[in-house]
Amino acid sequence: MDMACARATHRAGLKLGHLGHLQQIARHEAKAAAKTFRPDYWTVFNDTKAEEAAAGARRAGYTQNLLARIRADGDVFYRGHEGGFEAVDIAAVAERLDGLDGGCFAGITTFPALLFDQAARKVLPTHNLATLGIAAEALATARHRNIEVNAPGTTSSVLLGALAEAGATQCEPGNGLAGTTALHVMEDLPELPAVLYLTEVSHLAGGKATPGSLSARPIGSA
Repeated sequence: MDMACARATHRAGLKLGHLGHLQQIARHEAKAAAKTFRPDYWTVFNDTKAEEAAAGARRAGYTQNLLARIRADGDVFYRGHEGGFEAVDIAAVAERLDGLDGGCFAGITTFPALLFDQAARKVLPTHNLATLGIAAEALATARHRNIEVNAPGTTSSVLLGALAEAGATQCEPGNGLAGTTALHVMEDLPELPAVLYLTEVSHLAGGKATPGSLSARPIGSA
């Protein structure tokens, strides 16, 4: 969750479960984020961001649970979401995060762990999910116990069992919250679509429609 969404969530009176997952928290906002939100977990992509989160928590008088975003060759990321600690170094990363004043290592995360496959018309695990599993095994070997394995991506409740079987302990509601994942287009899932994306046809080009402005409306609204 980024700061804009975090502020909206906080104003609505909801407890913030996870901060910094897709977008890292800016250095000058870390102190305010820790003081105001006290998220259950805070994702960091590198040592610098971990130090900033820990420093903010220390000033606010608590110890922040940190999730290390990890990456390995073969992992896939959306443009602009790349980054993370090298998965092969996760044991050393955990030690460094545990050594921070105001922070502690709580687990690992990636995104996306699952993606919709157009050819198969199914949601399939990505290489990232395997990376999480390998890193979790390395942490267990290094005697790290009760770590969180956060595995979001194309979330629906029908996929939770498969994620748990793969070793995940957490995921994010994501577009499953609004019933707007690609799988929701193909199947009737427990989550009912709550948002409709509407566009006008601007013009035809090569026999294909070109969209104009795009807007999202809650279903049932005018």
